[in-house]
Amino acid sequence: MPYNAEKVIKILLECDGGCEYCVSSLLKLFSEKFPQYRNLAKEAFRDKFDKELEDFLKHPQKEAQVMENERSK
Repeated sequence: MPYNAEKVIKILLECDGGCEYCVSSLLKLFSEKFPQYRNLAKEAFRDKFDKELEDFLKHPQKEAQVMENERSK
């Protein structure tokens, strides 16, 4: 089953063009439904975005504003 979980997480990491906000929300839902793979989801988020999933979920508006500022540069 971990192999299937990894495949699902890889798909979630690419949702909506890899938007951190969207991906974090989907990984949160995934982790709630499949808590045995929570650490795998957290590790994948960290590897892709160089951020901790829990930190991002605590302050999504702040992170979204940072992303918008980076895009407008």
